[in-house]
Amino acid sequence: MSSFRSSDFSQRHPIAVEIIFDNSDNRFPTGREEVILRRTIGLKKDEYSLDKKSASKADVMNLLESAGFSKSNPYYIVPQGRVCVSSIPSRFRI
Repeated sequence: MSSFRSSDFSQRHPIAVEIIFDNSDNRFPTGREEVILRRTIGLKKDEYSLDKKSASKADVMNLLESAGFSKSNPYYIVPQGRVCVSSIPSRFRI
C-alpha cells in the first residue's frame, strides 16, 4: 500500500488560487466590471495574472493598493501562515 503525501502532489502539479472581484463600483482602475486575480504556485516560481494576462507580483500589489487594499492594513490582507484559530468563529470550530 502506498501513502499519499501532499508534498509529492504539489511537486508535480501547480496549485492555483483565483479571486474574482466585483468591480461595478470601479474600485479597481481597470474599466472592467470584474477583476480576475490568479496566483499559481509552481515548483520553481510563482506566476500571477490579472484578467487572464500575465502580471508581475508588483503589478498585482500595486493594483490591490490602488483599490485600497494594503499590506499595512491587517483587516484586508492576511499573510500566508498568519491565520489563527482565534479568527475562526467559535460555531465553526471543532
